[in-house]
Amino acid sequence: SRVDRERPLVAHHTNMLMRMEHWDVRGSKTGYTCLAGSCLVMLAHLDGRDVLMAFMGHPEVEMRFNDAAEVRWWLLEEAGR
Repeated sequence: SRVDRERPLVAHHTNMLMRMEHWDVRGSKTGYTCLAGSCLVMLAHLDGRDVLMAFMGHPEVEMRFNDAAEVRWWLLEEAGR
């Protein structure tokens, strides 16, 4: 809540993975630079372990989330073998 107003201040994030129930995201940061393109760095808890992932150089913003979902699927498939 803010000190200068009585009503609460509400913040929203744009990381769709944090809103999904099957993800256990511990923290993430998105960003963009001209050299690196659209980026995502995140820490997720998968199959009993913490996994740090970094995705860089995407021309489209949403692709970084798609790649994270693909890596999650791959890691869980590998763990099941």
